[in-house]
Amino acid sequence: MKTNFGIALGAGIASALLFTVVTTGSALAVVLYFAAPLPILIAALGWSHRAGLLAALVAGASIALVLSPRAGFVFTFGVGLPSWWFAYLLMLARESEDGVEWFPIGRVLASIAYFSAAMTVFGMIAVAGDYAGLIATFEGAVRAFRASNPAIFAQMGAGDLDSMELARLMALIAPAISAAVGVLSSAMLLWGAARIVLASGRLNRPWPDLAEAALPVSALVATGAAILGALVLDGMAAMAARTAAAALAMAYALQGLAVIHAISRGFGPRGLLLGALYTVLLLMPGWPFIALAVLGLAEGFFDFRSRAAAARPRPPTPGD
Repeated sequence: MKTNFGIALGAGIASALLFTVVTTGSALAVVLYFAAPLPILIAALGWSHRAGLLAALVAGASIALVLSPRAGFVFTFGVGLPSWWFAYLLMLARESEDGVEWFPIGRVLASIAYFSAAMTVFGMIAVAGDYAGLIATFEGAVRAFRASNPAIFAQMGAGDLDSMELARLMALIAPAISAAVGVLSSAMLLWGAARIVLASGRLNRPWPDLAEAALPVSALVATGAAILGALVLDGMAAMAARTAAAALAMAYALQGLAVIHAISRGFGPRGLLLGALYTVLLLMPGWPFIALAVLGLAEGFFDFRSRAAAARPRPPTPGD
């Protein structure tokens, strides 16, 4: 118990430091800011979910004291507690007739998508109570940035665009992009924390086969509902639907990546193929993810992985 408390205290303070360093404004500070959940995840995965929960609360309280109560609240409910919850789900298990049954990775990924969408929508509502107010907020930000950086707008070919037009465009796409990036960063941090804990020998579960991760059917239904809502609704309701659709699309993009990993097994130049794919994703973070999302959605209907496994030659058994 004392060890867990010490780990939680240290992880919470480390997470708070990573979060508050963004106030320095440097590029490295932004990278460290995105890594703020990592100590909480490591504490929850390597010691116990209670240690992770305490670390999240310690980090939130520390940030509230150093920055402001509002910043502490935002971190606790927007970063700390979701990170603890994702780690808790990853370590969740139950006894079955076949042994220990671990919480499916696909459901963890779906939870990440739901949380990212919800936190983004709540954040937009907190910024402005209605859609007109949200556009006005973005317009103010655009005007301020244009006044201080006119050359950037000229280089982007947006020098002639009206600030209101840019604000409407930002209100249309910014929440969706934010939610999608949140899903990607949360999934990567959870994976990274699990790899660190596995290397330390403290991961008390077998490493899952990530290539077989499958989102639940409910996620497919939610994606369809979100896309439909984005098309027929307006105002903040449409913004919420677009945000949910984008978060779930990123989750399906990660499932699409898992599909490629699975169906490429046994393929000779597999390493070259995957290396090229990750290079493209790194250099062009946009359309390739949309293509992966389409593949991930199609997997739910056509089950490419099972077909590829069935078509793969089986190794000869002794005596053949």
